[in-house]
This record gives sequence, C-alpha cells and structure tokens, in this order.
Amino acid sequence: MEREDEDVTTFNFGPEFAGNVECLSDAEVLLLLTRTIKTRGGEDEVGPLTLKTRDYCTRSLSERNTQELTEFSVRVRQDVKHLVDDIHNFEIAALCNLMSEDSEPEEAKALIPSLQRYDDDLIEKVIAVVAAKPQAGGAA
Repeated sequence: MEREDEDVTTFNFGPEFAGNVECLSDAEVLLLLTRTIKTRGGEDEVGPLTLKTRDYCTRSLSERNTQELTEFSVRVRQDVKHLVDDIHNFEIAALCNLMSEDSEPEEAKALIPSLQRYDDDLIEKVIAVVAAKPQAGGAA
C-alpha cells in the first residue's frame, strides 16, 4: 500500500530511503540475494519474499551473466551521470531494468514518467548507453 508521502514521480520514496540511497539493477539485486542465501545457509534460512525476489530477478535476466551485468550497471551509472548530471539513481536503475536496444524515448517516458523533463534526443543517448548491456551468452 502506497503512503501519501510517497511519490516516485517526484523522487519521494518515503523516510526509509531518505538521503543519497543507491538504487540497484536486477542483476545487482540477484547477486546480493544469491550471496545472502548462501551465507545464511541456503533457501530454508531466508524468508519467502527473498526467494520470490530472487526468482523474479532470475526470470528477468534469463540467461545473461549476472556478474557482467553487475559490472556493467556500475559503468552505466557513471556514463549516464556524465550525460545527464541531474538524473536520479532510481531513473538509472529503472532504465537498466526496462530498456532494450530497440527502446524509444516515448517508451522510457511512459514507463518512467519523471523522464518527461528531458528532451527525446537526450533520452535516446541515455538509452543507447543503457542498451549496450551484455546479452544472453555473454555477448555485448
């Protein structure tokens, strides 16, 4: 249930996310959850939400190499910040998770409404950076 003080379009994520919080891509979440499950002694030692989130990220990433995608996500954050200084970490993570090489600025703006403040040419450049992520089989 969304609280009144939360509004993703204005980057008000609620008190739990106050300050400079890093937003993660699906690959980064999967890597962290896999390590957490292993560290805690297996699937029986974590809650069902952890397992559901891990399963979602696994489906989302299909056969792509999680380690390569995680390293790529770090580079993308830096590259996108060079293109768009005031872009929010949430927007970068959302772009990493939702955009592909054939995505258009209109699609990005529909899925991430806060991107409306940028012109299509700039969004196109950002999508090109994000869409260069490694694909299934490890190819870039």
